[in-house]
Amino acid sequence: MGGGQSTFVGVAVVDEGKGSVVGGYAGDSRAYFIGEEGARLVTTESSPARLGSGKARASTITLTLQPRDVLLLMRDGAWTPLGGTYLLKKAVMKAAVEHFSAVPQAVPDFSACTGVDDDMTVVALRLR
Repeated sequence: MGGGQSTFVGVAVVDEGKGSVVGGYAGDSRAYFIGEEGARLVTTESSPARLGSGKARASTITLTLQPRDVLLLMRDGAWTPLGGTYLLKKAVMKAAVEHFSAVPQAVPDFSACTGVDDDMTVVALRLR
């Protein structure tokens, strides 16, 4: 995992019928929620310390997803070039119109247009 350079964000759907999602994160990874009302950052207490440094502080994620909501889990290489929720929503919504399977690749593709060269990992979750 790269020792002192690693980050983590992960979630689990604990009750699909109710849309209940729980998870955790540490380091510089983020989770974003995208729904009808727009996009928002879920991981609000990001710790700049990386996993393996002995200084990383873990935080939890708890939220409820409605059908068609999108939860994005991203490494810093993917979210940093976007600079905020406006460009993120623009990239994701365009891809979601085509097919949901296009959403995870849309963020790195959009971020790559900024000229930033970094590891980009995106996981997208949507309940039916």
